[in-house]
Amino acid sequence: MRETDTKLHAVDLKATLQEKKDQLELLRTLQGQVRAKELEIDAVTEKAQQLHKNITSRTTHMSELSIKYQQISNKVKDLNSRWHQYVTTHQEFDNQVAECTRWLDDIRKKLAYCSDLGASSQKDLENKMEIVQDLLLYKEDGFAKVQGIVELAQAVLANTAPTGHKAINDAVGKLQEQWSALASKMLETKN
Repeated sequence: MRETDTKLHAVDLKATLQEKKDQLELLRTLQGQVRAKELEIDAVTEKAQQLHKNITSRTTHMSELSIKYQQISNKVKDLNSRWHQYVTTHQEFDNQVAECTRWLDDIRKKLAYCSDLGASSQKDLENKMEIVQDLLLYKEDGFAKVQGIVELAQAVLANTAPTGHKAINDAVGKLQEQWSALASKMLETKN
């Protein structure tokens, strides 16, 4: 039990999503090991109480053992729940960054198409202008998407080891720069 308790106190924040997933898996394994010992602890406690009914110090020690087991069991359960949330939040952040990057790439391609005015017919120019108008409607959506990712990044950073902060901040910074450049390009292309 001491070894398990020591392992629980040694759990630190992790820098990457994969490290967080690995930590969660270790905690799940540990929780299984703790649950497997529950019957043994109960049996030992019961036998000790039967054998030493008159010796109060032994009974007290066995009660302490049972209490310590419950504390460890509860701590493992709490850590599993917490690390599951860390993994879920970090995965959501990665998914939103990837989705936003694809969305920005799509806008970039449409803007490149609309910016090319060489050898365009009147119908082609009208089509391009319509695309630009549609893209301008995305401006508010883009700001909201990037802002949502910035807010989610704050939650991820709070549960990430300092060595992992740079990668998260870089991803957010890159999205903000890309969005800012595209928003400016939209206005240029419109004019």
